[in-house]
Amino acid sequence: MNTRYALLFVAALSGLASGCGEAIDDFINSEHQGDFILGKVRGIAFNIALRGVDVCLLDDQDQKTGCTQSDAGGEFVLHSLAQQSQHRIHMTTSGYWPLIGMIDTKRSVAGQPIWEPAMLDNFVVDLQARRVDETFAEGTGLLYFELQEPDGDEWKGAADRQLFGEKLGEPYYFNDSSWLDKNRKSTASKGSAIFVNVKPGWYPIKLPPGCLPHWGFDLNEQGLLPTYVAAGTVTELNVRCR
Repeated sequence: MNTRYALLFVAALSGLASGCGEAIDDFINSEHQGDFILGKVRGIAFNIALRGVDVCLLDDQDQKTGCTQSDAGGEFVLHSLAQQSQHRIHMTTSGYWPLIGMIDTKRSVAGQPIWEPAMLDNFVVDLQARRVDETFAEGTGLLYFELQEPDGDEWKGAADRQLFGEKLGEPYYFNDSSWLDKNRKSTASKGSAIFVNVKPGWYPIKLPPGCLPHWGFDLNEQGLLPTYVAAGTVTELNVRCR
């Protein structure tokens, strides 16, 4: 896949499914052991569930294991995991960029929240890429952040935050209309930012003051967020700031 089809975190209507999911309710009502991850994958532009997404864990050798598929409501469950363990989750479906989520099961178990990743549509992404840069390196990946802050009992985009990654520099930031703006130096009202042309591997990311990973791995001893990027793939990270 050419990485020039790379930069808008938006999904179009192709391949979307209607209907309600049952995977999460069935799992919650059943007997289960160990930790688990409850997920609902969607197209972010229209907030519509995606059916038939292949969802797999990645092991230490980057091999897929423990795979499942999302149901008609976009729901999936990964269960029987080691207690309080951290995992990389790889998601693929036709017409969308592969997605990697970095998950800590102790955040999924507490109160049984549901992780809601979103996938990138290939065609719409290309329109966004042309607004920023025509040159993208083959064999690289993307690293997408959503930063949020409290809004009463809800969460909204965290504006005026800056990210910095060792060996990555500064990201591109999205403006208030969710378009990439190469002239922005901090997040806008949606709280979104993306690093491009990222070589595959692990990177430590410095989060803004008062911000912590919501679903991602725990911070390392230096207070940095360990982050994994694969070629031709978007890594999605959700961060909450107070």
